[in-house]
Amino acid sequence: MFNRITYSTLRLANQIIKKYYIYFRFLIFAITGILIIYFYPNQTNFKYEYRKNKPWLHSDLIAPFDFSINKAESNLKLERNIVKQKTTPYYSYDSAVTMNKKMELIAGLNECKLNKTPIEVSDIQMLQYISIMDSVFETGIIQSPINDNSHFKSSQIQLVRNSQVELVQRDHFFTIVSADKYIQNQLEQKRVTNVEKVKSFLESFLIHNIIFDESTTNKELKLSLDNISTTYGLIQKGERIVSKGELVSTEKYQIIHSLETLYKEDKNIRLGGFWISLGKTLLVLIIMFILYFYVYLFDKKVFNRLKRLALLSTVVVTMVVPAFILYSSFPDYFLAFPFCIFAISNKVFFSSRVSILSYILSIILIGSIVSGGFEFVFTQVIVGVAAILSLKSLYRRAQFLTTALTVWVLYIAIHLIRTMILDNGFDFLNTNQMWLYTISALLTLLTYPYLFVLEKTFRLVTDFTLLELSNTNLPLLRQLATKAPGTFLHSVLVSNIAEEVTHKINGNILLVRAGALYHDIGKLSDPSFFIENQHGINPHDEIPAGESAAIIINHVTEGVKLARKHKLPDEVIGFIRTHHGTQRTSYFLNKEMIDNPEKEINKELFTYSGPRPRSKEEAVMMLADIFEAATRSMKTHTRENISEFVENMVDQLILNHQFNDANITFNDLKIIKETFKTQLINIYHKRIEYPKLK
Repeated sequence: MFNRITYSTLRLANQIIKKYYIYFRFLIFAITGILIIYFYPNQTNFKYEYRKNKPWLHSDLIAPFDFSINKAESNLKLERNIVKQKTTPYYSYDSAVTMNKKMELIAGLNECKLNKTPIEVSDIQMLQYISIMDSVFETGIIQSPINDNSHFKSSQIQLVRNSQVELVQRDHFFTIVSADKYIQNQLEQKRVTNVEKVKSFLESFLIHNIIFDESTTNKELKLSLDNISTTYGLIQKGERIVSKGELVSTEKYQIIHSLETLYKEDKNIRLGGFWISLGKTLLVLIIMFILYFYVYLFDKKVFNRLKRLALLSTVVVTMVVPAFILYSSFPDYFLAFPFCIFAISNKVFFSSRVSILSYILSIILIGSIVSGGFEFVFTQVIVGVAAILSLKSLYRRAQFLTTALTVWVLYIAIHLIRTMILDNGFDFLNTNQMWLYTISALLTLLTYPYLFVLEKTFRLVTDFTLLELSNTNLPLLRQLATKAPGTFLHSVLVSNIAEEVTHKINGNILLVRAGALYHDIGKLSDPSFFIENQHGINPHDEIPAGESAAIIINHVTEGVKLARKHKLPDEVIGFIRTHHGTQRTSYFLNKEMIDNPEKEINKELFTYSGPRPRSKEEAVMMLADIFEAATRSMKTHTRENISEFVENMVDQLILNHQFNDANITFNDLKIIKETFKTQLINIYHKRIEYPKLK
């Protein structure tokens, strides 16, 4: 019930689409244009290309408004380092730590006084030791500059003590090492016996009590860094910045770069008004019109099928819109975008001409928003076209890896060549850009999942799907081999013959192979009624010729039903529907006429419903099916017999208009006939008769 409702719904939808076909085509065009226009960045770009120490190739550059000159990043970095070096770090006197250590010292000395270990201490000595340590703690033990966690190694510090800030020389304070020496000197001056033991005991109570105040220091540093001016001059509106042909010096370069930065960062400058919106709309519409008109002129197969037209528009939108978003949001990573994914995807589904033009127009559209657009378009067009041409056919997934490597090599080569031409060497080689190109080439490997999504969305087939369908271990083909072994063998032979012929006329080999393997699956419904599956008993001998013809003709209808049940793609189902075209079951028609000479015969009952082959692959498969079956029944397989049979059969099919709907030329037919002759002669060539073993 559900399947019947689904089928009725789809049938109604198809009828509506056919009736209003032209409107749906316009709808695809409109939706594509609206999406691109909506995401097209509504901003102006800096339209000049320039390089340091090279002539200014454009007309005189006049300041369009007042703006400040930005300092070079290297100069700003130098100023920041100077500020860091001059910043005086803040330290605080930790009185709590000092007091705790004093208390621990007194407790330790009292314990020594009682137990006489690890040192012996008298009352006078106890006071002396406390006095020495008080002097150390009062002066303060400062953290080493290594532990400051900063670049602050100035000779002075800002000491915060009792809520007061005092500028003090760093060497005024003890370090752990200098405190150790001070204790030893004091003990020696007081003529203490066993100095090493006493010093070792007192050292255990040393601790840093002049602590680096990172928070206060960083606040002070940030304030100083924020006060650094990022500009050093002013250019007034109407002032000439650089003249045509003038050398772009370091100073001029910085001024032009400052102006370009404003265009990129200042929204008030970048955002366009009515004229920019109108201009971008016209640009998008012109590019879309050129693409659609080209497809209309040179690839009617795409233009007349809404599914393929929608797919073409989808590839364009999924390339252009994300590129617009990435450039607007993260321009520094723009070149990492995998543009070649879309070039390859177009090649898989469309002809080379359509895929190349679609890709180039999309790149031009994206290049219209990019600073240095010519360089971008030049690079991407060369790499993209090379990626398309490298994929003449897809038989192995490893080809994606090869293509990604080709893309990467071309990106790097073009970048190096450009650097040699413009910079006269590699002193200014942009390694960051090379890394972005590397990422883009790696992301090209995502082509396979992208193709999978497109294939499932639009129910189209790629070469990978055809390869999978050609696996004779798939359940449907295994069922054919088990229940109708003769038909299965026939299908395999037809696929082998048709594949070679298709190769000669530059057709889709994988498509014709898959179509040939499945073209007779309808015979599974009644395999014994087909001669290749019979073993001496022919059930047609017991039924009328009209009924036999109906069973034979019905294998096409049953094949289509079975193919849809197993979700075979429409391209493969097309071979099932067209492999007999609108021919007649001549054997049963003649039998009916002989059995009923006086009866008026309805020849339509003995005629396949078609349609006729609609592509050269389907035409080749029809011929291969006829030739394989017919030549098997020939008594003699001489070169002359086979050649005459092929010529007569092709001529007869032409007279019966079976190839009128196929995209096939007379030159193709000539090649097809010669190849079939060679194939059949090779199959049925005379073999050596081996002697019997005694």
